[in-house]
Amino acid sequence: MAEFIKSERNIRKLLAEKTYNLRELACINEISEIISLGKSIDETLQNIVYKIPESLENPENFGVTIIYNKKDYKSSDFSQRDDFAKSSKYSIFSKFVTIDDTRGKVILYNLHEPGRDKIFGHEEERFLSSVSSLITEYINSFRARQVLKSPDKKQADAAN
Repeated sequence: MAEFIKSERNIRKLLAEKTYNLRELACINEISEIISLGKSIDETLQNIVYKIPESLENPENFGVTIIYNKKDYKSSDFSQRDDFAKSSKYSIFSKFVTIDDTRGKVILYNLHEPGRDKIFGHEEERFLSSVSSLITEYINSFRARQVLKSPDKKQADAAN
């Protein structure tokens, strides 16, 4: 009987991990779709920040901020609890640097006072790192397209 209970716990744990992985993958796919729309950096980052909490088990307990180019993009309902989030020790982040050497950061906050449970694990850190990579690739691509479309570039090409 004890072996069965242990086995059932393992199955539940594995199921929970796989469910989290599916939510994470769905969020990465949705972020890729947002990026593929080719909107402005401001609009794209704001839309991305809304999606990130959805990948977590209790999205209402989390807030996200993307800091880039001296601007903050925040998830919905986050501003109401902004003071708590800024003072919260329950956060993780992933930094990124774009091709023009502009630095940014994706921060995930737990907006709920947690118990003694571990708040963030390796999975969340890996997820934020993946999101940061997608953002970096998007911004680099966006900036490269701007350079290629600039009048100075066209004049230089015409001169050659």
